[in-house]
Amino acid sequence: MCRGMLTQDAINLSTAIFGREVYIREMRLIPYVRNCLVNGGTISMGSVDDDEKMFLDEWEEKGLIKISGNKISCSEEFWNITNLMMWSTYVNYEKE
Repeated sequence: MCRGMLTQDAINLSTAIFGREVYIREMRLIPYVRNCLVNGGTISMGSVDDDEKMFLDEWEEKGLIKISGNKISCSEEFWNITNLMMWSTYVNYEKE
């Protein structure tokens, strides 16, 4: 598995939370958003491009995240499922 590549597990999890398969650009946005959440709850909208802003808007419409100015927060569901998605996509774990 190449780090940051979509796995079937991540695709299945994204269907549960987003109602559709995750895009690779969207998957690569998740670590940035999670970093913002744990480091003061602020997001720099200048650091995300227009496509990424569309993902953020969609997540906010679904009630998964909330952005007010430069403050960002998320639902427990978003946190838990994106954690599993990142584990599946970025962590190389070989089952014995």
